[in-house]
Amino acid sequence: MQTTTLNIAFSIRDVHSDFMVSREAIGISKRTYKTYDFTLEKFYKWLEDQEVHAVSEALTTRNINGFLAYLRGKDNHGKPLSDRYIHIFARVIKTLVRFSYDENYAYFISATSSFNTLWKIDLVKSFKENKEVSEKLFTKDYMITNFLLDGDNIYYVANREESTLFSLYVYNIKNGEILSLNTDLS
Repeated sequence: MQTTTLNIAFSIRDVHSDFMVSREAIGISKRTYKTYDFTLEKFYKWLEDQEVHAVSEALTTRNINGFLAYLRGKDNHGKPLSDRYIHIFARVIKTLVRFSYDENYAYFISATSSFNTLWKIDLVKSFKENKEVSEKLFTKDYMITNFLLDGDNIYYVANREESTLFSLYVYNIKNGEILSLNTDLS
């Protein structure tokens, strides 16, 4: 695996949306839902103030610890925030990190050479090592313009066959199979 600089593919707000839907689906209480939403909004606001938007950059040990340190330095009408209050933030962020994406991976498009290609980031290793751990998903150089993750499948638009012909493909994450769904989207 190698480290790479990436463009924003999944923003932290995209992950938030999926996370909150998943919390509703498992039936958390309205109070817990509000706590998650309030807590994470504060975290996202802090990240945006640091100019961090991509999930792969946001969910790092450095940023999470930085945010928790920021909370320790805040005060509540002249009094420091309680450890219990800060612990709530830590627990909610930990739950978000665990959820991040199925199989603990996120996918993004980034340039290699002169091509935009699809990368897979290992969120758990990235979090533990405090650096991005990612790998190029496809070895062949072709331009990927857009993609959508749906369960075990990644649907993407690329010029796999000819440089001027863009088609729709589906890549199965589990078995590595690629199928062409539409032969000309150009």
